[in-house]
Amino acid sequence: MFLYDDEQAKSVFIVGSMNNWDTNATPMEKDRNGIWKIVIKLDPGKHTYKFVVDGNWHFDQNNPNIEDDGYGGSNSVIEI
Repeated sequence: MFLYDDEQAKSVFIVGSMNNWDTNATPMEKDRNGIWKIVIKLDPGKHTYKFVVDGNWHFDQNNPNIEDDGYGGSNSVIEI
């Protein structure tokens, strides 16, 4: 499960190696508390990802595992 906390956001997508960095492939849903959520079944291995929030890219602030994205920023990393 991936979570993103921003009750003011209009849209949040998870984008990463699991969906070929497609910015429209995996929309998240906001619950009544303003938490955006999605459950994704991932294959074993390393996956890198970010959130696209109202068109802006953000790494996962709640995941301390990050790596250089090659563009001066960071990707979040999860290993299964």
